[in-house]
This record gives sequence, structure tokens and C-alpha cells, in this order.
Amino acid sequence: MRQLWQKDELTFLHSYRVTKIALSFASLLRLSPFELKDLELGALIHDIGKMKIPASILTKKGSFLKQNFLK
Repeated sequence: MRQLWQKDELTFLHSYRVTKIALSFASLLRLSPFELKDLELGALIHDIGKMKIPASILTKKGSFLKQNFLK
């Protein structure tokens, strides 16, 4: 998570907020402590794939054109 913070602080903060919201809903569902830990970890790392995407793509404004995609 430290690497995600260093690469893209906004994505890290988004993951943190998603985790807090997921755990809030989980309390309503009365999940077990084991299920809560799984949910927490999943929410924290749900965007981990963004680590390998160049920042120029992640922060691009507007639409992508056909030539932006790899074949």
C-alpha cells in the first residue's frame, strides 16, 4: 500500500474510503471477524492493478482514441 501511496495518492485514498464504506456495510451484515478481515483486505487492494498502469493513462483527461489502445 505504501507503493500505491507513493505512485498515486488519490487512488490510495480512494481505496481507503472504499474500505471504510465496505466495513460499515459489513457491520450491518454481522460478518464474522474472519470475513471482515477478508473484506478489508479485498477493499484495500481492489485497485492494486493500477500500479502497473502509467500515470499518463490514469490521469488522462477526455476520451481515449483507437490509437491509444494496444493491439
